[in-house]
Amino acid sequence: MSFTPYHSFSSEPKFVRLIERLNEENKIPTEIYEGFCRYHPALTHKLRSTKYNLEQVKNKLTTTDIQEAANTKGNFLFETNMFIDGYFYNCGSALDILAHEVLLIFNQTFPSKVYFETAYKEIHRNRSGDTILTRLTRPTWKQEFSNYRNALTHELILAASYSINIENTGARQSHMIVFPLPDDPRSSRGTRTYQRNANVLEYAEENFTRVLRLINGIYSELYNRTRDNDSLPL
Repeated sequence: MSFTPYHSFSSEPKFVRLIERLNEENKIPTEIYEGFCRYHPALTHKLRSTKYNLEQVKNKLTTTDIQEAANTKGNFLFETNMFIDGYFYNCGSALDILAHEVLLIFNQTFPSKVYFETAYKEIHRNRSGDTILTRLTRPTWKQEFSNYRNALTHELILAASYSINIENTGARQSHMIVFPLPDDPRSSRGTRTYQRNANVLEYAEENFTRVLRLINGIYSELYNRTRDNDSLPL
C-alpha cells in the first residue's frame, strides 16, 4: 500500500501476507483471523478516506477562485469544512481501529470502549515489560490532534476565517487560501487565538505523515515478532 507523497506504508502488506500464510497453515486461531479480517480492512479504508479528504482540502484551497471563496452564499466554506471534518474523523478512527488490531494479536480482552491509548493501557497492565509498549506510547502530537477531532464532533473549528496568499512566478500568478486552526478549538469564537497552526493544510499533511509512520512502525514490530514466533497470538 502506498500513500505517496506521505508515506510508503511498506510494513502493512508484509504483515497481511504473513497473517494469510499463518491462517492457511492453521497457526492462527479462527477468532483472531476473523477479527483481523474484520478490523484491518476498516483501518485501510479509513486511511484511504483520510487521504481522499486531505487531497480534496488541498484542491479546494489551491484551485478555488478568490471571488468564489468570498461568496458566503456559495459552497466553498461548506465543502472545505466538510472535507476537514472527514480528514479528522477518518484519521482518528484509523488509530482507534489499530488498537483493536494490536489487542487482538496479543490476545487481550477488549474493554467496552477501545481508543488508541487503550492498547497501551491493556498490554501494560498484563505485560508491563513488552517491547511493543514503546511503539504504543502516546506521541506528543496526539493530544492536540484529539482536541481538534473531538471538538469537531459538535462544533466547527474552521468556520470562515481565512487569508489569501498570492505568489508571482514570472508571468504566472498562483494563490492559496489559508485557514488557520485555533489553538483551543473549544474556546468561544470571539476569544480564539491562532498561533500554533496557521495553515490547516500544512498541519493536516504533516500529521497524516506522522500517523502513517506510527502505524507502519507498529506493523513492522508485529510483523517481525509474528514471523519469528511463526504463530499467533503473541
